[in-house]
Amino acid sequence: MTVATPVIKKKRSPHRQRNAGTTTAGRELITAMKEMHRAVTTGDHSAMTVREVEIPDPSEFDAAAVKSLRGKLGASIAVFAQLCGVSSKLVEHWEQNRRIPSPLACRLLERIAADPDSYLASLMRRREVKGRK
Repeated sequence: MTVATPVIKKKRSPHRQRNAGTTTAGRELITAMKEMHRAVTTGDHSAMTVREVEIPDPSEFDAAAVKSLRGKLGASIAVFAQLCGVSSKLVEHWEQNRRIPSPLACRLLERIAADPDSYLASLMRRREVKGRK
C-alpha cells in the first residue's frame, strides 16, 4: 500500500528574498560574469585583465638552519616554539633532524630570518612592571 504525503512549500520570508539584478553591485557582478564566460568560450581576453604571478617555493630549513636562526634570536627552544606557533617538541625534532619544517613553517622561518628584529617587535607587547618596595 502506497500513501501519498502532501508536500507543503514554505514561502520565503520577505527579508530572505533577493534579486541579484536589482542592486548596482549585483548588476556589475552579472556583467562581469557574462564577460568572463564570453572570454572563456571565445578565447578573446581583450576585455579582461589577466595577471600571471610566480610564487617561488619556500627555502628549505635543515636542522642547522633552524638552530642557527634560533641562535640569532637568542631564544630558548620554548620561546622559539612560541614565536613560531608550534610545540617545543617540534622545534627539538627540527633541530635533531628527526622532522623537517613544513613548507608553511619554512615560509614563516624565511620571514623571521629576513628581519629577526622586526619580527620580534611585531609580536612583543610591553607592559609596565611596578618596582618592589
